Parts: sequence; structure tokens; C-alpha cells
Amino acid sequence: METLDYARPPTATELARPWVLIGLAGLTPLAVLIAATMHWVFTGDPVAGLAVYKGYHYLSVAILISLVGWFALVCWRAPRRTRVLFCLIALCWVCLNAYLVQLFIRGVRADDPSGYYQSLWDAQ
Repeated sequence: METLDYARPPTATELARPWVLIGLAGLTPLAVLIAATMHWVFTGDPVAGLAVYKGYHYLSVAILISLVGWFALVCWRAPRRTRVLFCLIALCWVCLNAYLVQLFIRGVRADDPSGYYQSLWDAQ
């Protein structure tokens, strides 16, 4: 008589490991935004130069692109039964971060020299 060799079911730690990484990936854009805001606050108001002004804008776009990728990853990896709930929570997180990015850029553009830097950037 032959015995069947069943694979052992995954443990709770093995099931949670990808979600811990996905959660950290979702927190990374917020941490980058906080670091950029701290840099903007502590290096002085107004923005130090055109390169920094452009850097803030490029960083904001990179944050938004990474959040869209993170949202797609969450929706793809979510269990079938709770996929809608996971996607709604992830969408709320993405919207909150997009709002914070918009506030950051609005603050950067509120400085007096920002119009000058924008005109230099447009002239390039």
C-alpha cells in the first residue's frame, strides 16, 4: 500500500510575510513625503534653487506613481473573498497620500520665488 505525501499547509507566519512587505511598501511613499517636507521646512523657505524646486515636483510624481503601483499590487494579492475591502482601504490610503502630495506642492509653490523658478523651468 502506498502512502500519499501531502504538503504541509503554510503557517500563519508564512501567510503574513508578503503582507508585511506590502504594508511597508505602502508606508514608504508617506515616509519619503515626510522627509521631503522636513527638508523643505528646515532648509529654508523659500526654495533654495531651481534644481530643488524641480526635485520636489519630480519626487511628488514618483510618489504618486509608486502609490498607483502599490494599489495594483494590493488588489492583485488580496484574497478573493475580501478583495473589494482590501482595494477600498488601499484606495483610501492612495487618496490620502495624493492629497498630502498636493498640499506639499501647493506649499512649495506658495513661496515668492516659486513664480520665478517656474518661469525659468518653462523657459528650458
